[in-house]
Amino acid sequence: IQGVVRLQRLYCRTRFHLQINADGKVNGTRDHTSPYALLQVRAVDVGILAIKGVKSGLYLAMNKRGKVYGSKKLRDNCKWHETIEANNFNTYSSALHPKKRHRKGVRWYLSIAKNGRPRRGRKTKKTQRSAHFLP
Repeated sequence: IQGVVRLQRLYCRTRFHLQINADGKVNGTRDHTSPYALLQVRAVDVGILAIKGVKSGLYLAMNKRGKVYGSKKLRDNCKWHETIEANNFNTYSSALHPKKRHRKGVRWYLSIAKNGRPRRGRKTKKTQRSAHFLP
């Protein structure tokens, strides 16, 4: 499935825009005009998205330790579930990790901490402010 491409910025509830830098680092910026914060979001499967930095050309990925980074190629660790939560914020959880679900419903979430650095997915719950985004 190849879905419609949306150009957008993801604004976190911690007051940062998600950006994917050219060196592969992912972080938050307060500069809403940052070219690295402009993202391409498209459906790659039913309920599954890929997020790509327009300027960097890198896909948002999560490794097996829950760390987010920019990947040159679209792989399984670059695929995300988008969920609209009851508070009208969106959450993005890895479609791949964790590979072994110890408890039913355990997901690793994309999040930006209050200092602008990404939190590891395995340490983030969907109820935390750092995991809430506005598209």
